[in-house]
Amino acid sequence: MKQIGVLTSGGDCPGLNAALRGVVRAGQESFNMHFVGFRDGFRGLVHDRTLELTPKVLSGVLTDGGADVILIPEIPYDVEVVARAIRRHTRRGKTFSIVVVAEGAMSQTQAQTIAELVAAKEQARKKTDKKAASEQLDKFHEEHVNHTMDLTAQLEGLTGLESRLTILGHLQRGGTPFAADRVLATRLGTGCAELLSKNVYGVMVAARGEGVEPVPLEEVAGKKKLVPMDHPWVRCARHVGTCLGDQI
Repeated sequence: MKQIGVLTSGGDCPGLNAALRGVVRAGQESFNMHFVGFRDGFRGLVHDRTLELTPKVLSGVLTDGGADVILIPEIPYDVEVVARAIRRHTRRGKTFSIVVVAEGAMSQTQAQTIAELVAAKEQARKKTDKKAASEQLDKFHEEHVNHTMDLTAQLEGLTGLESRLTILGHLQRGGTPFAADRVLATRLGTGCAELLSKNVYGVMVAARGEGVEPVPLEEVAGKKKLVPMDHPWVRCARHVGTCLGDQI
């Protein structure tokens, strides 16, 4: 096992905390490294103020964002894998785990079911068969509305830990926007006004680089923007030990 020394800050620095957590978690989870931190930057190095950087020490250093389990539609999950990840965190001394569930996330069994229904609809030759397949798909989606609540109950039963559900859409309503939010909204709003002044209609206003540009609605309506499996964010999540539901 390779041992690495890392300088740490003496105060609360969210940006540095995230970088510190990233290098240590990735090194431990993916590259079999052992880390020792020096408190207070170079002062700690001079005075040999060290601490072992374990997952327990790093737990909670991120005040915003960053989760233990992330479930997205592109990666169907196994609930047993998720439960094992939570139990592993508990064995390491972590007193809580955060599971983020994206809209449309589904288990491997559910993904297989919907794939079969879609295939049946596409292969149906008779209108009655196509209609039946469509009705089954509609029923599946209606039942899937309560998916997150069902998953919460499943994880509570599998782990023996109390699970609390928070819907971010409800939590964030009425929240105060950050400066970056206001700047982005102003960019989009003024860009919209400029397009209207030029009689440009039937488009959405997209932020591109430092400016904005119109995108025809027919190019985006009814289409999903999926997360590529080779996306850097997916790779980063796996490196720091975040469970994506398919493997630990």
